[in-house]
Amino acid sequence: MALIACDFDGVLADTHTAALRVYNQWYGTSLTPDDLKDYYFPHWERFGAIWHHPTFYQSEGVQPIPGAIEAVHRLRAAGHRVVIVSACAQMMSAGKTQWLEAHGLRPFRTDDQDFIAASDKTLIRAALLIDDAPHHVADWARSGRRAILFDQPWNRRADLTSVLWSWIERAQGWPDVLRAISGDAQAT
Repeated sequence: MALIACDFDGVLADTHTAALRVYNQWYGTSLTPDDLKDYYFPHWERFGAIWHHPTFYQSEGVQPIPGAIEAVHRLRAAGHRVVIVSACAQMMSAGKTQWLEAHGLRPFRTDDQDFIAASDKTLIRAALLIDDAPHHVADWARSGRRAILFDQPWNRRADLTSVLWSWIERAQGWPDVLRAISGDAQAT
């Protein structure tokens, strides 16, 4: 079976909604994820102060993306090795691994650590990447490997017309991811 690299923020964990709650409180705004039209949206730097806080992933009610936890368990039960790959600062890794443990996604295997912090995800030797960042899936596709662009408001403007995108599928949610991986029309 395949080694699958799966992004954390925006694919497994709904960190954007939780961060926006804090952002809206701090700055008196009323933004929602649908207001984030580009990956590097305005005021991206301000979000760093929220995401980099050591307790963000435990204290701000970060919820799983609908269907994510069940889908990862299903992929693993089918024999796939799913590793979590995040382009995060080192100080964020502990919070993310604690979140994964709290949601039943760690330990993956007792002889390995299956959480990888890497700003260049192409260094991971997986066959498939599931990510919400257009630049990560584009880099992955340039390396000649298949990627699934997990639909989010900030990636809907991504240009899917180039030859490069022939390596990339867009998934509207975890049922689409499961269908794309297994070809299973019943993957809901």
